[in-house]
Amino acid sequence: MKKIILVALMSVLCICPIQLWAKTTATLVEGTQYIHIDDKWEDTYEAPSVLIDIQDAYKRKGQVERIQFSIDGGRWLYNGSMSSPFECRNIDKRDIAIQAIGEQIFGFDVTIPNDLQEGENVSFKVPLLLEVMAADVRLTIKPGADAELIEEETLLIGTTSDKKVTWRIDEVPEIVGQGNMATIDFTEVVKNALSEKEFRVTFIIENSQYGFGEFTYESKEEYADNTVYMVPTNKYLEYGGGFKGIANTFKVIVPKGTRQKVEVVIKGEVASSIGKIKLKNMPVVNLNTTYSEQALFMSIQGMDVVDNKQHVKVAEIVLKSKEQIETEKQAEEKAKQEAEKQAEVLAEAQRGAHFKVGTSYYTVDGEKFEMDGETFIQAPGYIMVPLKYVAAALDIDEEDVRYAGGSIFINYNYRNIELRPGSDIAIVNKASIKLTTPVVIKDGRSYAPISEVAKLLGIKKQWDAENKVAIFKR
Repeated sequence: MKKIILVALMSVLCICPIQLWAKTTATLVEGTQYIHIDDKWEDTYEAPSVLIDIQDAYKRKGQVERIQFSIDGGRWLYNGSMSSPFECRNIDKRDIAIQAIGEQIFGFDVTIPNDLQEGENVSFKVPLLLEVMAADVRLTIKPGADAELIEEETLLIGTTSDKKVTWRIDEVPEIVGQGNMATIDFTEVVKNALSEKEFRVTFIIENSQYGFGEFTYESKEEYADNTVYMVPTNKYLEYGGGFKGIANTFKVIVPKGTRQKVEVVIKGEVASSIGKIKLKNMPVVNLNTTYSEQALFMSIQGMDVVDNKQHVKVAEIVLKSKEQIETEKQAEEKAKQEAEKQAEVLAEAQRGAHFKVGTSYYTVDGEKFEMDGETFIQAPGYIMVPLKYVAAALDIDEEDVRYAGGSIFINYNYRNIELRPGSDIAIVNKASIKLTTPVVIKDGRSYAPISEVAKLLGIKKQWDAENKVAIFKR
């Protein structure tokens, strides 16, 4: 998809104007791939729509950008509110005004909001309410008056086709020896494509080691005619999207002398919406006693089917038994659970504030922070931690840690604490508490033993003797 570029002129620092480029992309996001002349799209959610995305809209806050649309091969149908933009992002649809109305030309004045933040864009969808008048319908987006678009963009909305259905494969299954091939979804290219008609599709498995299961037929008579099976629809077919009046069976034709080819003939009536058919549970078997790991390919053929393709992958063949596969899946799930448990254990072990003896850093929930002092052991065995960094690790505000008159004051957890270096008395809410050892000054930092720090602050403490780590948890 080409990009349409919008240019906005602004002044910077009130000195000189510069160009600020805004990229606007136009993408056809909804609608039909194929059309019929005289088709009409009059409802917002049935019509094709184009997504307009002004990626750098914040650079042109308050400005009006005019975007003009012209239709080739169709006629625009104005339908009041149905013609209004929808799914607007970062803009009120009232700020997107229809600027011109005509059979082939219409447009919008887009007022960019003033409250956009840097990096924000503006996007909205425009419904293309049209009447088809030619084999191809195209939309050209170009600058209107006063717009800064510098490149036009033309989108193909739809084209006529004699095909009846499109198809797709969602997921390729894993087959061990035998199983079902990938489910195939067929969708009408236009409404009522199958009404009073039928479509035929032939499946041919490319690898001769494999064939269709219940559809496999090998004539006992050398010159027997092709065999036709009437297969229940509820077993292999699923209808949706408005189908009605479908028979209870569909035809499966297996030509003589082959195990790999199946022709499906489907006929039915449809309601107003586009019909869908899901071909599922098509059985595939291994015709040999041995097989190798490989992909199973199949061709889809049929005059009524869009994009007939050869070598479509419909299964992955594996050597492992179903029991082996299940065992491996269980082992993978168990390993995943064990890894999650170990991660939880590690996270729990790292939780809290950790001060390791002999190091000039501490960690909080595993994140490392540097200190200008070290945790150390003071005889006869007190673990001394720097008060400033304990306060920081507990996220105590700086204004709640003060130094005045030779004392240290800490406000935390509804406690007013005063500590004086060289003293073994702490004042907590005006009450005196005797410490096991005095607060000390080392290299200009105040230190206290971990047990006293925990008691004074009302927090939990833990000593990891093996790794010589003091741990505090709130």
